[in-house]
Amino acid sequence: MSGAKVLNASEGINVDALDVPLDPHGAGKKQNYLKVLYQVANSLTKIFGLAEIQHAILRDAISQAFTSAGFAPNGKETWQLPSPPFSNVWTILEQMEEEIGGNVRNLNLRVQPLFETGVIPENPDPKGFEIVLEETRVLRLSNLATPELMVAVSRFVLQKL
Repeated sequence: MSGAKVLNASEGINVDALDVPLDPHGAGKKQNYLKVLYQVANSLTKIFGLAEIQHAILRDAISQAFTSAGFAPNGKETWQLPSPPFSNVWTILEQMEEEIGGNVRNLNLRVQPLFETGVIPENPDPKGFEIVLEETRVLRLSNLATPELMVAVSRFVLQKL
């Protein structure tokens, strides 16, 4: 036995999927949030097998979440703001579905488990993931609802590491 504690992903992982990391060469400043926007959109597109238009819709929803949190592409000072909750993306996608329908509905049906299973908490504790790393842990993915959720959780955890 390794003595590792089990981190049950179905109970939520303490990771902020839209967290903008510090720039290793930026004297404590955060990187450009657009990097996170494109990385998350591209990863979820691959994981959930989204088509081009669905990818564009998802990217737009993530962009709207950052914009509504005060981020601006040409305003480096805004990149230091707290990242928007990942759940804001789902709220935006639901609003888009009501307004547009069609492709947004198809996108939402694919990504719905990511937002509705509670895998990504509403307000993750910023120090929570560091606490997890203080001990040997095993990340239990087998009890997640879909294989796509398993891959998405793995991706967000690896990004955080």
